[in-house]
Amino acid sequence: MKKGILYAVLASVLWAIVNPFIKQGLSYDFSPMNFAGLRFTVVGIILFAYTWHRGMWREIMQHRRLFGNLILINMFMGYTAFYFGVDFVSGAISSIVMGLTPLINVLLAHLVASNDRLNRYKVVSLAVSLAGLLLIVGTGSDGAPLDW
Repeated sequence: MKKGILYAVLASVLWAIVNPFIKQGLSYDFSPMNFAGLRFTVVGIILFAYTWHRGMWREIMQHRRLFGNLILINMFMGYTAFYFGVDFVSGAISSIVMGLTPLINVLLAHLVASNDRLNRYKVVSLAVSLAGLLLIVGTGSDGAPLDW
């Protein structure tokens, strides 16, 4: 249980800090697609080595159409739009927009998957998450309303 909580906190922290790093990387004359390509190539090599080492490659090949669609829609199309968007807004605003992703995923899972039901824990979690995002959107670093 403690290990799972540690992984959840680590994933949340990594998810939250990536946007300022992307914004900083784009300031070094990288085009959005070059920076995304570099990032995903490195991660792809690491994940390939991990799946090969753990013997997961056979399962991935059995579901290659699902993985192909996931790569095309989520990774390529989604992150192409994301990197071009980050190039036009601040890292803080892009972090807020990306903070909506888990909320949207939970709601879409409920609407699309017949076996995924919203229970009171999910509803409370969604409400707290949305309230946190609205709190962040409503104030800047000095406590004043955020200037969009």
